[in-house]
Amino acid sequence: MKKRSLIFYLFLSSLINTAAAQSDGLYDPNFAYVFDASLSNAKGLALQSNGKIVWGGGQLNVDGLYSDGSLNFTSYQSLASGELLSIATQADDKIVAVGMIQMGLEDSRIEILRLNPYGSYDNTFNSNGRLSLDPTPGFDYARSVAIQDDNKIVVACEFSAGENNSETVIIRLNSDGSMDATFAANGMFRIDVSSMWEMPNDICIQDDGKIVVAGQCTNPSVGRSGYIIRLNENGSLDSTLSGTGVFHTQFGAGCDVYDLAIQADGKYLLAGAYAVGYTHHYGLFRINPDGTTDLSFGTGGKFTYFLGTYDYGRAVEVQDDGKILFAGYHSSGYPNSSGVIFRLLNNGTLDPTFSDDGILITDLGYIYALKLQSDGKILVAGGDQGYGYGRVERFYGHKPDVTLNFDGTDDYVSIADNDATINAMTIEAWVYWTPDANTDIQFICSKSMEQMELHTAGGSGSNGIRFIPASGVYLDAYNVLPMNRWTHIAAVYDPSQALAKMYINGLETPLTNNGTNPLTTPVSNTTSDFTLGKRTGVGFNFKGSIDEVRIWNTAKTQAEIEADFTNTLNDYGQPELVAFYTFDQGMPGDTNTTDTLLYDTRLLFNGTLDNFALNSNTSNWIESYAMVIPQALPPDSISLTSFRARWNHPETGIVENYVLEVSHVSDF
Repeated sequence: MKKRSLIFYLFLSSLINTAAAQSDGLYDPNFAYVFDASLSNAKGLALQSNGKIVWGGGQLNVDGLYSDGSLNFTSYQSLASGELLSIATQADDKIVAVGMIQMGLEDSRIEILRLNPYGSYDNTFNSNGRLSLDPTPGFDYARSVAIQDDNKIVVACEFSAGENNSETVIIRLNSDGSMDATFAANGMFRIDVSSMWEMPNDICIQDDGKIVVAGQCTNPSVGRSGYIIRLNENGSLDSTLSGTGVFHTQFGAGCDVYDLAIQADGKYLLAGAYAVGYTHHYGLFRINPDGTTDLSFGTGGKFTYFLGTYDYGRAVEVQDDGKILFAGYHSSGYPNSSGVIFRLLNNGTLDPTFSDDGILITDLGYIYALKLQSDGKILVAGGDQGYGYGRVERFYGHKPDVTLNFDGTDDYVSIADNDATINAMTIEAWVYWTPDANTDIQFICSKSMEQMELHTAGGSGSNGIRFIPASGVYLDAYNVLPMNRWTHIAAVYDPSQALAKMYINGLETPLTNNGTNPLTTPVSNTTSDFTLGKRTGVGFNFKGSIDEVRIWNTAKTQAEIEADFTNTLNDYGQPELVAFYTFDQGMPGDTNTTDTLLYDTRLLFNGTLDNFALNSNTSNWIESYAMVIPQALPPDSISLTSFRARWNHPETGIVENYVLEVSHVSDF
């Protein structure tokens, strides 16, 4: 009996929601002003799904934000004399917050909360959503929390160990809040790494399941120093770190460590500060996985910086490209303080592409927490100057990718004729069409009446595109342009070959000539202005966004279009490229009243912005999500009843919505 082989071909169409960003280190004007006096000196910051944000401070109080910074929920515990020190979120968006509550002049207890995604107590955790631990008669703190893949909760704690002494304790809880008996001694690992105070300020879970804790301790012989503890999954010390499972920093006296990040290569970044006389300097230290100092980083394994008097590094994160974000605050004495963000190259030197010199001084008074969103934007939490009331701000973390939004009323770009002769042509553009109806006739571009024109609908019908390269040549593609989705259009015409083609997202779509003239009709090359966003001299204004417009004096092939339409084009050495508009100007949603030119990359055919408001999220420069699509790969795990779809993630942005089409033939 013959077996029939099934081969599935996949096509991933253009995305609806992706992420791009503006200039590195610029404040994000599309993020709401976030201030809450009840979350003073906010030290907790975490992300939920769909871009939602949770942050906390004050008396174990928590706020939830939508992705634009607007308020989602408040969850005020208002526990007197309490302090929130860390927040983490589970895969199901439940929130775990940890901290302490003062019980007396010389006593505090550990407090662990689990909240539902919208801030109410989760009664499946210890029956009421709260777990209180008071293991000693002295000061006890839960300083940091991390969530394992199995939803077990790991908490780094400081237990009192007598006068002027404390020890590091790591506890692991089952998802219901009970102690995990499979971890260390009945769910609790205890160690005394110094003879005085210990502060285990951060905890992380490695990809291999090992648990890493970093903090600072005090020892009479050397003063303050940083330390790392690494445990195996079962709670035993991992002796492959420094031979004992414990590493002490070797950066001298007065070293504080507040945060930990693990690079993709397993190296540890310790964020903190160190003392020089009566001042404190920023300090970021990098340690190899075996516990030795990474001497390839900065100077002698550390990056240091001094802005003056009191500088403290409090948070560190690693970008996908390996660059390092390091944040904290600078103070010259109360109430004068400023939150500061550094971005470093992977070798520990300042990144000059971030805020011009690698250093961004914000208008926060203090930064205690830092998180990277999946779109590369930078979130920081802390307090304002003076009283330290809770603040959250967001900054751009990647290079510019912006576009123009056309209001559909009177916005357009005019480009003066410059005697460029067009014979054969290819017009490429990314468009995001937001009409009032899918039958609206709106022009993407036009040189003059019936020359180099692309418009929607009309003779091409609902969601159609009409291409008019020359007089009387009406080339219609039916039902090819979706609303509210980035789509790439490439229109090709060569009268010398009687050739006309149209490609949507790199794939050819049928064209019908409904005009009175044949495909051999030459382009008239009038001296009229070329316009984007309306028909030259008439109207039919486009509503939506246009990006990455390329005008070629040649008929590009499908292979050439497919190779380049999702890539930033190098325009040098391409004589057939007449004009190229990247639209990478302005700041998204901000006041851009001085950015009134659209630049051709070679400055030969610059355009003028006409009638744009340039001060809001419409009729202005906005974030662009064009050119970000996944690449389909051959499927695997194929059987008669199922298969696994595969694709490469785009190099920039995030994939949130896409269309997956499946067929058993390759030319669908």
